[in-house]
Amino acid sequence: MLRNRTAIYAGSFDILTFGHLHMISRGAQLFDKLYVALGTNPDKKYLFSEEERFEMLKACCTGEEIPDSGGRDGQLFYEDEAEKIEPVIMGNRYLVDFADDDDIRAHWYLRGIRSHEDYAFEKTMAEVNTDLLPGNYAWPVWIPAEPKFSTVSSSLVRGLIGPKGWEWAIHKFVPPPVWEKLVERFEGSDPFLADRIANGEDE
Repeated sequence: MLRNRTAIYAGSFDILTFGHLHMISRGAQLFDKLYVALGTNPDKKYLFSEEERFEMLKACCTGEEIPDSGGRDGQLFYEDEAEKIEPVIMGNRYLVDFADDDDIRAHWYLRGIRSHEDYAFEKTMAEVNTDLLPGNYAWPVWIPAEPKFSTVSSSLVRGLIGPKGWEWAIHKFVPPPVWEKLVERFEGSDPFLADRIANGEDE
């Protein structure tokens, strides 16, 4: 039976990184439709609320030009990629259960593999998923992370916040809307402001 070409890429996205966006881009290239599903576990503590995380996710999943932290315009996704991407809220649900919703009907889910440990974990989860909803199973598509993203994670970014110069340290790991939100939340300074003023911006 020919399966549809709809997939899900799910995560808590707390904090959304360029590593996540890389996987979303790969998913948009592979599938006709990619739901980027924001999950929330009520027993876990997050830096940002579900609403805040979803707003940042939507702000990043666009083909429109977005000013980067230095004030330069750039695209996070090509327009043909962005047209296939739809952020959705999954809440506190099993991924394969959410994939079976009438409004979703995704037969694939996307996962990034950064290490042997990631592969072992995802293999175990795939086996568990076959037992959760036998007959309505969304199949995994595992994509190795590019070397430049192999160490990028939400926990890495969280660990960098705080010491002097953290604003500069994290800007290469997170997209501009997320960077701006982190600077606002943790009352950081903008190391690029002086350059923008010198170029006649933000006056």
